[in-house]
Amino acid sequence: MYSTNDGGKLALMEMRAPMNGLDNLDWRYEPDRMALREQCLSILLKKYGSELKEDGSPKYPTMSIYDCAQDWVSQGNKIPDGIVAYYEAYYGRQCD
Repeated sequence: MYSTNDGGKLALMEMRAPMNGLDNLDWRYEPDRMALREQCLSILLKKYGSELKEDGSPKYPTMSIYDCAQDWVSQGNKIPDGIVAYYEAYYGRQCD
């Protein structure tokens, strides 16, 4: 698509199709990244989401699980392999 700038010259503007009706150009929210985030959350929730302390409260805060998945995707990882070790190294120690 072309548009004119203040000088009357034509400038080429990059156009990307909206994703699923969203007009968000952030690569972290593209469909493949969202699928990876879902996989990471599933892995972490299955491993850490049901462990409880003696008082019945969660041993691993849900926020730490979601933050870990978000960080994993935001750092550009393409597959979920290694997410458990990453969680234990950077988030799980806070829960001990």
